[in-house]
Parts: sequence; structure tokens; C-alpha cells
Amino acid sequence: MKKILFLLLILILSCSNKIDQKDLQGNWFWYYHENDNNNLIQINIKNDSIILVDYFFLPKKGVYSLRNGTIKIRLKDEIFKKRISLTDTSLILNSTSFQKSDYLNNEKYEEVKLINLKSENKINAFELSKYQGSFLLLKENDSIKIKLWNNEVSFEEYINSVPIHFDRIGHVALLGDNLKLRDLKIAFLQMYYYNFGSIGMVTKTNFQNYNYDVYFVRKNVWKKEVDKYCKENGLEKREIPHFPEDYSKEKFIELNNPNLIEIKTKNDFAKLEETKANSTYLISINIALSVEEYLLLKQKINKVRKENKLKIRTEIISF
Repeated sequence: MKKILFLLLILILSCSNKIDQKDLQGNWFWYYHENDNNNLIQINIKNDSIILVDYFFLPKKGVYSLRNGTIKIRLKDEIFKKRISLTDTSLILNSTSFQKSDYLNNEKYEEVKLINLKSENKINAFELSKYQGSFLLLKENDSIKIKLWNNEVSFEEYINSVPIHFDRIGHVALLGDNLKLRDLKIAFLQMYYYNFGSIGMVTKTNFQNYNYDVYFVRKNVWKKEVDKYCKENGLEKREIPHFPEDYSKEKFIELNNPNLIEIKTKNDFAKLEETKANSTYLISINIALSVEEYLLLKQKINKVRKENKLKIRTEIISF
């Protein structure tokens, strides 16, 4: 008899804690608290569909199912589980709280595919938020676009939105999957014109562990190329701070007498293994490489630069 009562008690408690799909419907906004391991700012749930919006306003659409106190979320490129619980006002995933909002959200979230490339650098949203700003870089209708907070803006509008105070110099760009290296070079020309610092390029998201795959790159353009680009596109000429050796390839060679390396295909990556310590190199990279190959090459260059104490300047050119 006692065993039966015990089993009934367990059944009653489990039923009382059961979460129904109808209880989750609506918009849920992240409730900030310090040291929270989270990269989501909003969750939108309608029927069995779910939209996760992260710190960069990058939406991911999928479906979900509930079972035994867990929610299983299926996105196009990720499947993961989290513990789930509900209070009168909060939805809790693992230990992260989201508050329900009565705000009727009519915003259309267009899912953007990143290039989905793994990196050795895994960085969470909190660390990335310390940089000057972040934006989405993609190509639409043969034009390079940048989006800020789900709105299309110009590079000038973006740079004017950057806060005065920040912890780290540099910017974060989320890379759409349809960019070519030629497009990326055009973006570098504009970044140089607006005096961007270093660039951290996000290539993949991980909503299970709340981190991002990031490649750190330097702008691969000469000041002479920027001047030509400005003239061809009617941009106002401006004085852009630069070192004399960054004006042109010819000037860099004159001042540094570097060793020259040409990277025409992925097979040429092996040439980096032949570099000599404490030397200077100018590496010419074929613009016909894919963005994925270029980023992997830059990762390898950064590693060799550090290990062999090299001075390396790179450029993107047509062979």
C-alpha cells in the first residue's frame, strides 16, 4: 500500500511539473544577470516552431520537442538539448532566464547562413562584445551588404554607430556563406577607408556551447589601392593614417627587402613551412581562392608568424 501511495505521489509531482507546448508560446527576452553563460537575447515560439536570436541579432529557425524536463531544439545545422523549467514569469533554459513579453513582435527574421567553417579560436559572446562593434557581412543581388541589428546600413552608418568607449580595438564581422574573396577584398578597401582596426570574422555559431568560431585577419590592401578605389567610386578623398611601407607593394619591397611567397592554390600553403625565423616576408594571395581557403591560410600565417617571429605582409592579387 505504501509503495502504491509513493508511486502516486511521484506521478502527481511529475504531472504538476510537466510543461505543455501551449505554455511556451510567445516572445521571451533574456533576463540579464552577471556571469550568465548565454548568447541568446530572444526566443520566439509559435506552435512547434522556434526562432533563436543571438547577441548579434542573427536568427536561427528550427523546431523543438519536450520530454522529461528537457527541450530538444533542431536547427538546420545543430541539434541540442537543454534543461527547461517554467515559473510564473520566466522560461529557464539550463540556468539562463528569459522573461515573457506581451510585445507583439511583427519583425521578419530572415535566416542568414554563415560559411560554417570551424576555427581554432572558440570565443563566447561576452568576449566578442568587448570589441568596438559587430555587423553581418553578406552578398545580395551581386552587391556587398552589411547589416546592423537586422537593418541594412552603409559602412559609414555602421562606423558612426560605434560607441566611444570600448574594451578592445577592432570589429567583429559575421561572414555570409555566399561571399567570394574578391568581395572580401572590396570590403577590406572600404574598411581601410573608414579606418577600421583589426577584424574578427565569425564563421560558425554554436548554440549548444554558446560560442563562435572566429578568424582574426588584417586588412590585405595597400593605401595606393584604396586611393584608386575611392576615385573610381566617387568617394571623398581623405587622409588615412598609414605607415610609409603600407602605401604600395613597391614601397614595402623598397623599405624591407622581403622574401617573396606566392600562394596560387591550396597546395602552396606548404611554402609557409619553409620560412626562416626572424625574417620578413611578403605573401601574395590569389584572389581566386575561396574565402574558406583564405581564412585557413590566414590562420596558418598567424601561427607561423608567432612561432618563427616573422614580419609578414600579405596582399590579395590576381595572377
